[in-house]
Amino acid sequence: MRRCSGTRWPRQTFSPALIARIKAQLPSVRQDFDREMVKRFGRNGDLENGYRFSDDQAAIARIESATTEEEFLKDVRGWLWDALEDCAKADYWYTYEKDWG
Repeated sequence: MRRCSGTRWPRQTFSPALIARIKAQLPSVRQDFDREMVKRFGRNGDLENGYRFSDDQAAIARIESATTEEEFLKDVRGWLWDALEDCAKADYWYTYEKDWG
């Protein structure tokens, strides 16, 4: 289920302790996601390992825009996965589909 869909302003800000926890967990989830992305799509389907995908703050902003701390804590890995997928989809769109002209 895709729960993250971009960022919104204003959005709530998670506590510093939860942000630290997210930043500690993102590298391993990102590595697993990247490995699964390659396995499922070759390289890359409609996903791109770009700067949003690689940026912790981009993932955190998507989570903060979509849920509360309480809901996030019920499915930490799932929310991280959803945020990374949204980042990878945005990176793909801006790299391959957006008409810049």
